[in-house]
Amino acid sequence: MKRTAYAVLIFAVIYFIISPACSKKENINPTAPWKAIGGTNTPSPTITETFTISPTLTITLTATITPTRTITSTRTITKTITATPTITATPTITNTQVCVPFSASAIAAGGIHSLAIKTDGSLWATGDNEYGQFGDGNTISANTWAQVLTGVNVLACGGAYSLIIKTDGNLWATGFNGSGELGNGTLINVNTWTEVLTGVRAIAAGGDHSLAIKTDGSLWATGYNGYGQLGNSTTTYLTIWTEVLTGVNEIAAGVNHSLAIKTDGSLWATGDNEYGQLGNGNTISAITWTQVPLTGVSAIAGGNRHSLALKTDGSLWATGYNGDGEFGNGNTISANTWTQVPLTGVSAIAAGNDHSMALKTDGSLWVTGYNAYGQLGNGTITNINTWTQALTGVSVITHVFENSLALKTDGSLWVTGRNDYGQLGNGAATNEITWIEAIQCH
Repeated sequence: MKRTAYAVLIFAVIYFIISPACSKKENINPTAPWKAIGGTNTPSPTITETFTISPTLTITLTATITPTRTITSTRTITKTITATPTITATPTITNTQVCVPFSASAIAAGGIHSLAIKTDGSLWATGDNEYGQFGDGNTISANTWAQVLTGVNVLACGGAYSLIIKTDGNLWATGFNGSGELGNGTLINVNTWTEVLTGVRAIAAGGDHSLAIKTDGSLWATGYNGYGQLGNSTTTYLTIWTEVLTGVNEIAAGVNHSLAIKTDGSLWATGDNEYGQLGNGNTISAITWTQVPLTGVSAIAGGNRHSLALKTDGSLWATGYNGDGEFGNGNTISANTWTQVPLTGVSAIAAGNDHSMALKTDGSLWVTGYNAYGQLGNGTITNINTWTQALTGVSVITHVFENSLALKTDGSLWVTGRNDYGQLGNGAATNEITWIEAIQCH
């Protein structure tokens, strides 16, 4: 009986010690030593702890008690782990600039900048702005068209300056003024539009001289005059607009010479004549306006060293330098008298530095001459000396330098040629040898 009683007593003690650890649920700190719960730990148990580290924490407890008896209890504790992650991200930059085809109703090309008027009368510019030829208050150049003024009716571009007539008939100017080409009484460049003359209906800009016809038909001039291109009987430049001829209907300015059609259809010229660009039968420059032997003229264009004239019958005539095929007559022989060239049905003309453009009545554009910058738009940089069709559906062409601009009947602007300053307004600064459409971006 005693042995049985002792056995029961010992079992009861062991059960009392062990049972809380096996049955009672606790919040266990997995890093703290194991502790038996309840009772008296006599003799002290030896505790072995095993941990598996993961979001689910498994703890294995082994207790050894004297007299020798090993009890193993396994508890699974689910831990919630809160962590602040370090996120490394590469941002995606989205370009929100939108570019669309550029349209206009009038265009002009300077030495390395261009201007255009939209149907709402707003004035837009692209290209070089070093001298303030945009008139936007700074000298930052651009390679896409940007608006610079409103209320504009007529425009013209010189070598590095700009002229416009507003809808009220007043003449405004901006840009380079080293020879007085703005006519504001100074030789100081300006980068904002400045009013310089009133009552004006037509304008033309050469390399560094300017012409304007007032509503009464009087012709006014200012700027560089080293070749007599102002026609005021001197070779002294002017810094203010000065009347030089009367009864004028149309005007054109070459780089250093000037042409005018009077209301009676007679053609007059003055200035540089080294290559016979005045068409008066010699190569002597003139410092006064002189009538030249060509009648029935309806339109004129002045280039660098050559001139073009369109007669009322649609025939095209040329004079001056032809070394690059500017006449389009199949040779490169220059002339100092007006010579008819083999192109008919012409409605408009334009002359570049050393290339020529003609618009036919059917809307086709024809070109000839110097082509080193791709200004003919025929896919090459080789000069040609015969008139070659370059574009269709054209309604407007303009006086140019070493690039070419043309408006199609839908108002879209097409460009080709020199573009190192973004003067084509196509978003780039590389020359083009084929006609491409200009753009505006916003």
